[in-house]
Amino acid sequence: EFAKLHDLRTGDYRGCVALSGSPSPETSSHCLFAATAQYVVELFGDLVRVLPVTPELSPPVVTIDLGPFEDAPTCAAFSPDGRTLAVGTCQGYVLLFAFSP
Repeated sequence: EFAKLHDLRTGDYRGCVALSGSPSPETSSHCLFAATAQYVVELFGDLVRVLPVTPELSPPVVTIDLGPFEDAPTCAAFSPDGRTLAVGTCQGYVLLFAFSP
């Protein structure tokens, strides 16, 4: 499964990323741009993946597995400066991760 990425302001094509297959039919992937429009976040199952936005398919910059904590991501957002990734979880937590590729 692939996601084509477009700039929401201009509509310009930015590239594509390979998405992981959903672990079950009830789980869908969600993507969003970072503040810098250089990375995209994929949420599926109990994983959070940060992927570079490039025309070529690239490996993840980072993968965060919430499974060992018996939790799963529900939403994610980057801070305006792109240095912090906030991840909301099924258990109601908001986890903050320093992001510096």
